[in-house]
Amino acid sequence: MIAKVKIAVEPATITAVITKEAADALSIKKDDKVLAVVKATEVMIGKE
Repeated sequence: MIAKVKIAVEPATITAVITKEAADALSIKKDDKVLAVVKATEVMIGKE
């Protein structure tokens, strides 16, 4: 299973596809504030 994470970075939106297991491990829920680390062709998602 996958999870689609959308991060609003005005005026654009960053969309990342991660595994559901990764989203669960980070306890990401709708409207949570997260951060994106952009590395070459990959985006890593984190939560403060």
